[in-house]
Amino acid sequence: MHPPSRVRRILKWTGVGLSLVILTAWAVTLNYDFFLTIGQESALGLSFGGFEVTESANHGFVATFAGIRERKWRGFGIDLPALKTYPLDANFPAWDITTLRIPLWLPLLLTAIPTAWLWHRDQRRIRPGCCLRCGYDLTGNTSGVCSECGDKVHPPVVLADSECGEKATAREEIGESRK
Repeated sequence: MHPPSRVRRILKWTGVGLSLVILTAWAVTLNYDFFLTIGQESALGLSFGGFEVTESANHGFVATFAGIRERKWRGFGIDLPALKTYPLDANFPAWDITTLRIPLWLPLLLTAIPTAWLWHRDQRRIRPGCCLRCGYDLTGNTSGVCSECGDKVHPPVVLADSECGEKATAREEIGESRK
């Protein structure tokens, strides 16, 4: 039970930041569409709570997608990933639009669940009678030094009664100040 490593701290905070960005993008795209055209046939966009990749064989049609558009409320945008083809005109099937849509709740879950697990894992408390640095069980230790990590063992000194009737120890306070 070592303290969290630097990599774990970076992963936790990156996960929190990425989750907030995804959540913000989802909320904004409920009322606005954002599209960026790539060439004449493709567009990338955020629309209605999801990420979209759109392609069309009709040169120039996808170019009309570019920009930011406000639109009317259509709900919360919680749908499933989809690959759809929309015919623009029955007389010209080559003008069909193909759209791959990935709702933003999917990447949100893929970042939020591991991030929550990392935060939960680092919130575990070291049991009384264990080393504050490594968590090694110090039952029967009389030397005053942890045999696992070499850290000085602080004797449990009773400070005061808590509301529950349990005794608070100096070891618990020292453990909180070292984190």
